[in-house]
Amino acid sequence: MARLSSTDPVTLKLTADGDLDLTGGHSTLIAGPEAFVQGVKSRIELVQGQWYLNRKAGTPWLENDWVAPRDAIMGQPYAHEKLRRAFVAQFMDTPGALRVTEFSSTFDGRSRKAAVAARGQCVFADAGPQDTGPIEQGGA
Repeated sequence: MARLSSTDPVTLKLTADGDLDLTGGHSTLIAGPEAFVQGVKSRIELVQGQWYLNRKAGTPWLENDWVAPRDAIMGQPYAHEKLRRAFVAQFMDTPGALRVTEFSSTFDGRSRKAAVAARGQCVFADAGPQDTGPIEQGGA
């Protein structure tokens, strides 16, 4: 494992449903690719306009005072390219992002659910590019 640099992001580990992971009765710190993937997922789940300190942060899921109808992902016909642009923007805004190497999305018109799967590379300290592993969101 690469050594942790003072500039590498460190964060509290969250469970799959976004709660603080208190396995063993205490919180756990994570860093490197695991923290990076958690950061990407957090950015994707944040609805643009929701965070009062930065209304431009987050994904343009819904039309609101900060997201124009043409930019909203939900409430519009499914558009793979619009979803890809939003995902890549959130990925690249995450500290340590290097590049998105794979992206796919599916949409089930019957249930109206979309799913995203992606991979990318991030870089920390002197470790060079590291694969993020799979990043999946939603479920069709």
